[in-house]
Amino acid sequence: MVDTSLQVVPIVTGNVYYAALVRSLADEFRRAQVVPLLGAGISFDEPSVLPLANDLIRPLLQALWQSALRPVQELRPSISDMVKARRFLKAARMERILDALHQTHGRAALEYLSVLNGRTWNRNHSALAGIAKAGLLPYCITLNFDLLIEKAVAANHASCVTICPLADKKFRSGDGPECIQLLKPHGSFVPEHVSPDPYAF
Repeated sequence: MVDTSLQVVPIVTGNVYYAALVRSLADEFRRAQVVPLLGAGISFDEPSVLPLANDLIRPLLQALWQSALRPVQELRPSISDMVKARRFLKAARMERILDALHQTHGRAALEYLSVLNGRTWNRNHSALAGIAKAGLLPYCITLNFDLLIEKAVAANHASCVTICPLADKKFRSGDGPECIQLLKPHGSFVPEHVSPDPYAF
């Protein structure tokens, strides 16, 4: 059972609160009580420099809005309906938008994600791999499509299992002992040893 008694304290550099937070987190890692939830930000830092989700979704939203504008205007909707439609589109998740584009435009819509198929991990991925290899991080949830955590784990002579619940599939990366399970709720690229198609999941 996960200990939920960890208190959130303000992080102030050079302050006793910062030191207490680091000690508390270190204790939680030692007990393997931490399951991080990671977003695209971990792959943004150099040398990976992968785009953030907002940077990817903004052009998609603009393209979808522009492509629908002319047919919609022929229906002569009210201004209120147009505002609602725009609000609905802005609230849509990137995965839903890509799914809709995939249904209408086929594989070309998936190719839009190729920009996320990076090859170079950074210090964030390396730190996760090191902590996992030390036996302190058995699980991680990540919203990233990329395989940079998997590549960092393999480079640390360990292995991980990536689980994709949307596709009800999983794959293993690396040749060493298994040290971490990565849960990817949004899906994942697939390494070459699993499939020649990076979009198989």
